[in-house]
Amino acid sequence: MLRRLAALVSGRRSRWVVIGAWALLALVFGPLGLKLPDETSQDFLLPGSSQSVRVSRILHERFPGGDLRPVLLVYRREGGLTPADRARIAADAGRAAEVPLATAPLQPFGLEAAPGQVSAGGDVAFTVVPLTAKKPYRVTPSIDALREIATSDGALDVHVTGTPAFNSDFDTAVKSADGKLLLATGTLVLVLLLANVGFAAVGTLLGALTNNLQQRGSLLVLLLLPLISPVILAAAQATRLLVTEGSDGWRRWGQLLACFAVTFVTLGTLMFEFLTEE
Repeated sequence: MLRRLAALVSGRRSRWVVIGAWALLALVFGPLGLKLPDETSQDFLLPGSSQSVRVSRILHERFPGGDLRPVLLVYRREGGLTPADRARIAADAGRAAEVPLATAPLQPFGLEAAPGQVSAGGDVAFTVVPLTAKKPYRVTPSIDALREIATSDGALDVHVTGTPAFNSDFDTAVKSADGKLLLATGTLVLVLLLANVGFAAVGTLLGALTNNLQQRGSLLVLLLLPLISPVILAAAQATRLLVTEGSDGWRRWGQLLACFAVTFVTLGTLMFEFLTEE
């Protein structure tokens, strides 16, 4: 059964049909993956019709304002916050209220201030800026706007933190790494493909050469190991440079693999009819 299946997918014509079928599937379904961000949000990596997303929407509709994500604007001055710092904190809170998704900030100095918003030493205070998630929860623009408002000034250290800020930083880091990761993965696949082609070309050529010999197995091993050593060494070096160092040094080893593969594939093609004659 397995032999028939292998012969079916590796025949002279059927193998090209299999490759074409895989290429067609990649062209058809590949663009669908690009639409995933449009169908999901930062809260749910699920389609909008899923039960989890529908429950979240119902909660937003029936309990408006109940789904708030606090962002903290943290202010610190060694030795204690000054009256000028307090005025700056109040001004930042007023500007933060105009940021998209933001609701009324809770300032550390005022009648509505919560206990603990100012440290015992008076050198640290924080403003709470709740972000609402009534619409698809895209926090990065809001976090960027808050960071433009809350900037350090001299001895006054200002930081924007909280779960939405962490999610925004994580999301930005992942998106920036996508391109590099895709390039590195493609390069690694290319190196492994060249190594496999070279290995298969040498093995096929030597197998055909020793096909009619009595000590075929032993002779094949003796001839194969020295010839594939450059492939193994080049593939190992290229993979090491790609995975551990990320440098361009892999190109020399990649070129060696390509030359090796082209050489033996060409030799095998030219000698195929001669070697397969009875």
